[in-house]
Amino acid sequence: MRIGVVTFHFAVNYGAVLQTYASCSMLRSLGHDPVVIDYRPRGSLYEYYHRWDFSRLGLNGHNLLKLRLNPKFASFCEHELPIDTEIINSPKELAHYSTHFDAILYGSDQIWNPSIFQGQLDCGYWAEGVSNSVRRIALSASFGGDLQSIETYKSEINRLAKNFDVLSVREKDALNIFEETALENKIQQL
Repeated sequence: MRIGVVTFHFAVNYGAVLQTYASCSMLRSLGHDPVVIDYRPRGSLYEYYHRWDFSRLGLNGHNLLKLRLNPKFASFCEHELPIDTEIINSPKELAHYSTHFDAILYGSDQIWNPSIFQGQLDCGYWAEGVSNSVRRIALSASFGGDLQSIETYKSEINRLAKNFDVLSVREKDALNIFEETALENKIQQL
């Protein structure tokens, strides 16, 4: 099966890149053909990680080392991650592009954390508009650390949860966000 992976693959962050690599390796070991969909929503984490603002970075030894190691990091991403060549910038584009795949795997990172998206939920990470002919799977997706702030989004989250065929979440407490009627036995905590 050709499986598109939608996650934070573009972050200059070892954890984000390694979880992308691990997800693709796992899918490959199961006999699938994983492709990281180059979804880079505007006004989000992408700009944060790709804006070289020295006032934000500071000129300390740790940050200078991070800048020096960046070419090796970029090389790992380029050679080890099966990133698609087309850049997708909006949830609507992502929904349309998903028809190139048998399934889309969303996660496993803080893809549902609204603080990353200026206090909004990015519907691209919620399979909004993706055809029912494409299998939609959330793998260990996370809201981030502050689940209390998620309560204000509970209604929208439960509406969006219906987009998935299979749902799994990283934090056990996140199960409390979902209502049973929205899930129809789709959710599990890994």
